[in-house]
Order: sequence, then structure tokens, then C-alpha cells
Amino acid sequence: MLRIEKANLTQLNRIIALYRACGKKMEEEGFDNWGDFYPPAALIQEDIESEALFCLLEGEELLGVIVLNEVQPAQFEAVQWQYTAAVCLIVHRLAIAVEAQKKGYAKKLMEFAELYALKNAYSAIRLDAYSINEGLLKFYRQLGYQSTKETISLGAKWKHSFTCFEKRVLISFKI
Repeated sequence: MLRIEKANLTQLNRIIALYRACGKKMEEEGFDNWGDFYPPAALIQEDIESEALFCLLEGEELLGVIVLNEVQPAQFEAVQWQYTAAVCLIVHRLAIAVEAQKKGYAKKLMEFAELYALKNAYSAIRLDAYSINEGLLKFYRQLGYQSTKETISLGAKWKHSFTCFEKRVLISFKI
């Protein structure tokens, strides 16, 4: 049975291995945004210790990870967001185990992020995605995320810019 739970430090090496395998596959597909340098182990450990990293598990098998917090890259300040007064949840470092990709698990983690946002009184979700990864950009658009007009650069390690996305979190009432 699938479950999503906060990561713990005993899972650190498995999470690092998942990210590295994803980075290797991304490099093979022509995307240079992760490789073996991102995310660094210290950042993954920090995500776990701050209780921001969540794991998608089936039994003890690690299928995917996502980081949810309020930490926005400084570059987000220059972006013209649609929901400027919103208290925003930021999605970082969504990754699905290579052997588990294309099975709907990324969508499950994003649905979890939206439910988490609702439960924790966030009014919008923001994220960024590598601008040359058309499949990923399409994925976020299909989930209802709107891209901003701006792209951002996150530093010299990345050859291409990142597209920014946001989505309003709406509370629905049943009558």
C-alpha cells in the first residue's frame, strides 16, 4: 500500500541514491540540472532535519521524494507572481525513482503537496522547473500550474534558466 510520510535520517543514504540515479538518467536524456552535484547531501540532510522532505513508499520501497517548505530562492523576488499577497508553499526537488517513473507517482506527490497546502493554510504553491525539460513543464501545466512570464537563473552550475510556476490553492465546500 502506498503511503507518504516525513523522511527520517535513517533514510538519508537511500534518498541520496534516488536523487543520484535520477540525476544520471537526466544527464543521459540531455538535462544537466542535477547530475551528481545536486542536490548536495548536506541539503538533503537539512531537508530531513527541518521535516520538509516527504517520501512516497510502498512497503519499504522508496518510490519518490518531495520537499515542501516556505523557502523561496532569492531569484523569486524578481518574478511577477499572480498571487502576490499569498502565503506560499514552495515545492522543491520532486524526484521519482528511475524504475518507478511514468506510473503516476509524481502526480500523487503533487496532489499530496496541494492537500498539505490546504491543511496548512497556504493560499498558493510556487515552484520552478528546468526550462528545457518540456515533459516536466507539460506535467505541471496539466496539473493546473500557470507559468509566469519570467524565467530565472539559479547560478553558474546550470546552463539554462528555470521556468516559474504557481497555482492558487482553493478550498472547496460541498453542500
